[in-house]
Amino acid sequence: MDPLEKRLRAYAPLWGRWQLGARLYRSGGCSVYALSDGQDGTGLPCVVKAITLLGQGDGLSRQLDEAQEEIAALRRLRACANVVTLYDEDRFPLYEDGTLSGWDILLRMERLDCLAELLREGEVISAAQIRTLAKDAAAALSAVHRAGLIHRDVKPANLYRTPDGRFQLGDFGIARRSRAG
Repeated sequence: MDPLEKRLRAYAPLWGRWQLGARLYRSGGCSVYALSDGQDGTGLPCVVKAITLLGQGDGLSRQLDEAQEEIAALRRLRACANVVTLYDEDRFPLYEDGTLSGWDILLRMERLDCLAELLREGEVISAAQIRTLAKDAAAALSAVHRAGLIHRDVKPANLYRTPDGRFQLGDFGIARRSRAG
């Protein structure tokens, strides 16, 4: 078990009821894990995106500010059906020899199918689904721009299919406020 997974298991139950499941994805300082409802199993399928920030001083403060920008963007876009929904967030300080050395930032979101993974697994996307994808991505970007943001990273790995066949835009890690916003 890697150090992040050990820490996540120590933080559980997350948000009072969620238990950590299998890791679904890892890239750089970000990992995504399945969550299960620790009470009665009736909750929506969810994931936790765990962002680990390491460092000290100004460098760590800048990383924390950037993570907070992602969270603020997701909060501003909660009402948009074409953007992934952030349900909860939390953060846990990391200490080394009594000194703050980083943060684990946890974001709980609905579990959706990543378009990049679907394509990698060989799923064929029909012409009708491509039209839906284009329409939903355009609606998401329109909402993002109305919120005064620029996403900056639209790609299959950041597009997600919902159970009803719609698409949502996610991963606002490098999104920035527009100069006009």
